[in-house]
Amino acid sequence: MNPITLEELQLAPKLRDAILDTFQGRMIDSYRKTPQGWVVRVHGRDRDRTPYELTESGPQQIKE
Repeated sequence: MNPITLEELQLAPKLRDAILDTFQGRMIDSYRKTPQGWVVRVHGRDRDRTPYELTESGPQQIKE
C-alpha cells in the first residue's frame, strides 16, 4: 500500500484526506519503497511509543 496516497484502498477523497491527516506527524516515523513494496515505520500511542514496521506481510514490532 502506498502510504502517500492510500490509492489501493480506493477511499473517497474526503475520507482518504482525513486518514492521512490523522497520521501526519503523529505516528508515521518514516517510509520507503523497496522492490517488494512499501515499508512504513510507525510508533504506537502507548507510553513507550513502541516502534513497528508495516509491510504487505503485516505489522511487526521492532526490537531496539
